[in-house]
Amino acid sequence: MVFRPPLGPALALVSLEDAELLARLEDERDNRLADEALAEDGENVTLDVILADYEAKYGVLD
Repeated sequence: MVFRPPLGPALALVSLEDAELLARLEDERDNRLADEALAEDGENVTLDVILADYEAKYGVLD
């Protein structure tokens, strides 16, 4: 069931089985993309380094 307010879909009700399937598919995709990124040539950068660079450039993160 999808609720369609004037500005577009805002909520969808799905079965528990479908929600679990979607979660599993998302996890599999995320793992595949992470493996591909780690296999790329070049330096791997940690999130801490990215956040520190961002904070140095733009200021404190909220």
